[in-house]
Amino acid sequence: MALPADPHLRARGRPAAGLALGQGAAACLLLGLLAAGAGTALAQADLAASAAASGPVAEAVATGPADVSAPAASAAASQAEGLPVTAPPQPAPPPPPPPPVGLTHQVDEPRAYGHLVGDVVTRRIHLQLPAGLRLRGDSLPVPGRRGQAIELRAVEHQGPHTAARQTLVLRYQLFAAPLQPRVLELPPVLLDFEPVAGGRVQTLRIDAWPLQVAALGPAEASRRRGLDDLQPDALAPALDTRAARLRLGLWLTGLAGLLGGLAWVLLLRPYLLRRRQPFARLRRELAALPAQALAVDARAVFARLHAALREQAGRNLLARDLPDYLRTRPGLAPLADELHAFHAASETLFFLPQAGPAEGWDLARLRRLAEGLAAVEKLAPESLAGAGEGA
Repeated sequence: MALPADPHLRARGRPAAGLALGQGAAACLLLGLLAAGAGTALAQADLAASAAASGPVAEAVATGPADVSAPAASAAASQAEGLPVTAPPQPAPPPPPPPPVGLTHQVDEPRAYGHLVGDVVTRRIHLQLPAGLRLRGDSLPVPGRRGQAIELRAVEHQGPHTAARQTLVLRYQLFAAPLQPRVLELPPVLLDFEPVAGGRVQTLRIDAWPLQVAALGPAEASRRRGLDDLQPDALAPALDTRAARLRLGLWLTGLAGLLGGLAWVLLLRPYLLRRRQPFARLRRELAALPAQALAVDARAVFARLHAALREQAGRNLLARDLPDYLRTRPGLAPLADELHAFHAASETLFFLPQAGPAEGWDLARLRRLAEGLAAVEKLAPESLAGAGEGA
């Protein structure tokens, strides 16, 4: 509904309308301030939460360059002023665990000095366990390298794991070859024990042990003659060859004896036997006679040939026995005519005293007959065996 156009009413209503407008503006301003304060509070809460989550990292990032450079700058300033530089304090190592109750041990450590590369050192740990406690086998050290300078070569456990007295032997080998004396450490040993009936595992710690390793030589060789870096080759040491010479002498002696026996059996004995054969001996005897021997004593020369035939035949051999003799000795067949002629001349010479020297026989012919008999005796001795004689 439209209001009446009353000028008085309009004049009195203007202050009230302005007041209402001013109050609305104030209320809007207050609400805006309240909303802005709430948003600021929420932003501050979010920032505080994120700062609490990443506060150390952010602080480290923010203060990192200044904190890192501060010790270096302080050290540089101290060196410039000639003051001693001290290292920052290191955190203390954690205390060793307490040993098991009732357990006693003794460690036999190697000497701490005078070692060289390649040395083998031994640690012996003697344990005395209370009743009801046992050593866990999986806690024993495992052989292997302990860094670049020390290697655990062998682990020897003496006695059952539940025995009252046990010994653990650890053998280490050193591989460090320093140019200057250097101190190494045998690593600590941790052994676990547990009750036999089950319960809490307890640990025994064997502390590290220092070892001083000496240098093999100076870092630089002396320039004095004989101490240079390169040395002449050493002469090979003389070997004791007495035992070898003795063995060689025995072998050679045995070989010489063997060869001598073979030579005796195969060469010398047959040769001596052949020289002792009647026809061979006859040939040598006739060869040694002088040329006029037959003219001087023909019977003695013929008697030599008869003696050789008698020795070979094993009996007296006369002219009437000659056919049987030659039949049993086929090797003499080529000489049969000469043997018959010899026996005929021999009977004339021996049984007719008035007869002179055998006609047609001279020393050369007798020698040829003796050589023929000796040849058959040497080359075919089996043909003179006389098989079937007297049958």
